[in-house]
Amino acid sequence: MHKSRLSQKGFTLAEILIAMPILLLMVGAIAGIYLTFITAWQEDSNQIALQMKASSAIEKMVRGVGGSGGIREAKSGTVTVTGSTMIQYTDINDTVHKYYLDANTKRVYHDDLSDGQSPYMIADNLRAYDATDDPPSFYVDENNGLITINIGLEGSNRRSDGLKDTNIDYTTQVYLRN
Repeated sequence: MHKSRLSQKGFTLAEILIAMPILLLMVGAIAGIYLTFITAWQEDSNQIALQMKASSAIEKMVRGVGGSGGIREAKSGTVTVTGSTMIQYTDINDTVHKYYLDANTKRVYHDDLSDGQSPYMIADNLRAYDATDDPPSFYVDENNGLITINIGLEGSNRRSDGLKDTNIDYTTQVYLRN
């Protein structure tokens, strides 16, 4: 007795030849979507990390490295901005502070000139400093008691097609209290 073709289990060669390319297209599309999402997630994570660094650096400058003595506590008339990359001032406790950009290391430092200690780094990964940057990677300006601070940071993401740079600029303005 021969079994009829309808009762046999399995796929025919023609069905497999049609199904395989469709399956491969679906797997390729899913893999492409997955890689796109992973790349976007990595770029967003790097951008968030840079924003947090810039925010922290600005916060340290405004409020002070130890929570006091920041720019917002500078005495009027004691603020000196040099070349837009350095600010020096005396706070309400008569402590002299200086924040400055070291263009060679691409870092911003705080120097409490009265404590005799080494300068404290508050930001790194600044964009390579160039006088033509708009805005520059680190910029300080004082105008009638209003201080504007800008920090520009850079980071890189490793991708299959090479490195992709991520840049972030963070700006704030502070009115002097005194």
